[in-house]
Amino acid sequence: MELSEKRKQHIEYIVNEVYQKSCNEYSFEDFAREYKIHRIKESDFGDLTYEFSSVSLNINGEYAIIINDKLKTEERKEIMGHELGHILLGHVKQMNVNADMPVKSGMIEPDTPEEFTEANYFKQLWCDRFSNSGWINYEKIKDLKIVPIS
Repeated sequence: MELSEKRKQHIEYIVNEVYQKSCNEYSFEDFAREYKIHRIKESDFGDLTYEFSSVSLNINGEYAIIINDKLKTEERKEIMGHELGHILLGHVKQMNVNADMPVKSGMIEPDTPEEFTEANYFKQLWCDRFSNSGWINYEKIKDLKIVPIS
């Protein structure tokens, strides 16, 4: 799927906006806090019943990224760019859950072809800007504790 020039420019604008902030004492932790992005360690879920590389969730207005623990560091960086793209481009639908309600894999909507293409374009730009900058520290995103996927 080919992105329109207008959509490419919108994605470039978002990445450039974050990059400009990162040059002015705006830490990755500040970024994660501003966009309410957390991480959930795959190991926090125990044994997942399906194979996946990553997923982004919007749980009660807070975002969470889960990345497969078994992936290599370079793969994890690229996948994180893809998932951040989904979040910053507004692709992630909100799920309303509470402590008594486990998140189930069927509750997670798959990417549309357009969303996948946009998130990949975002990932390319994001990785070009940030991969070697030392700005991103995935471990600095605070954990979000929710009920495991069942």
